[in-house]
Amino acid sequence: MSTTKCITPGTGGLRSFSIVPAQSTASYKVHENLILRNLPSIDAVGKTQDVTGSFKISSSPAPQVTSLHLTVNLSTLQTDEPMRDRFVRNRALETNQYPNADFTSTCAQGMPAHYSDGQSLSFQLPGSLTMHGKTHQETFAVTGKLIDKTISGTATTTLLMTDFDIQPPDLANIAIAQNKVLVTITFLAQEK
Repeated sequence: MSTTKCITPGTGGLRSFSIVPAQSTASYKVHENLILRNLPSIDAVGKTQDVTGSFKISSSPAPQVTSLHLTVNLSTLQTDEPMRDRFVRNRALETNQYPNADFTSTCAQGMPAHYSDGQSLSFQLPGSLTMHGKTHQETFAVTGKLIDKTISGTATTTLLMTDFDIQPPDLANIAIAQNKVLVTITFLAQEK
């Protein structure tokens, strides 16, 4: 049986965790239509390990995640194409003015009633994503597990660039990106 509404745990029994950047990755995947090169359409994938953050959990009586804050340095995202990276940084994301994406959440949804160390969990993490000077409500689908003092997992969401006043990149009609972006965060966190 799982809970569907957000329940914020009391402060008792909360454990604090910090993201380990060297073992965490934030990535985006966006579909590109390659028009003038007569090439097939592709999925452009950009990644960075410049991910920081912290959160608190309780594992009993029922598991819960609270006080989560993650920051991704967007200026360090890289794909297999330096020209694309420059365009995305300078024109689309404008990372000189808006270098980071920040996600905050106060609770998780869909947690089971009980948890055992090492058990894999799947749940929803609603919160506020701030990027390009705009804040929008997004929900990440999270899978993860706690083993002793380490939490590992993956969080994904699909967002629209235009929700953040970002125009989908159009490189001189050579490569035109779709508005929909898959964001994935693969993380490892250690107890403080």
